[in-house]
Amino acid sequence: MLRRRTRESSDDAPAPKPERFDSIIGEKAEVVGDLAFTGRIRVDGRVKGNVLAPEQSGSTLLVGERGEVDGHVIVPHVVVKGRVRGTIAAKRRLELTENARVDGDVHYGQISMALGAAVNGSLIFEQDARSAGSARSTVPLRSTRRVGARR
Repeated sequence: MLRRRTRESSDDAPAPKPERFDSIIGEKAEVVGDLAFTGRIRVDGRVKGNVLAPEQSGSTLLVGERGEVDGHVIVPHVVVKGRVRGTIAAKRRLELTENARVDGDVHYGQISMALGAAVNGSLIFEQDARSAGSARSTVPLRSTRRVGARR
């Protein structure tokens, strides 16, 4: 016997899986000092210090909507929904959502920036050494010579 196929209703659709983190710094928490980790960490509170993860670790830092980091961030994969005051070095990927605020330079391998995100600093592309072969960029971060200046 043939059955009539029906469309699945939105009630039958599986719920999205919640993001999993190894550690969470809650909204009412404040960490003073450098934070070194591997894995996945979410900051919904405040970190006053540098946030560091080894490049080979594939670690991820998520700064939540109310999260703040006052220090440098050196993590392979960074997602900013809140605020970072300091340089970000995300060798693999940087994601800035519409409410993200960054006061500092940003070094990235790949970047995703939503309309409304703000960066008060320089965006600096860092080519991945594995995809570049032996060639490395030798372009200075800032030129000391003014355009149009006489020698």
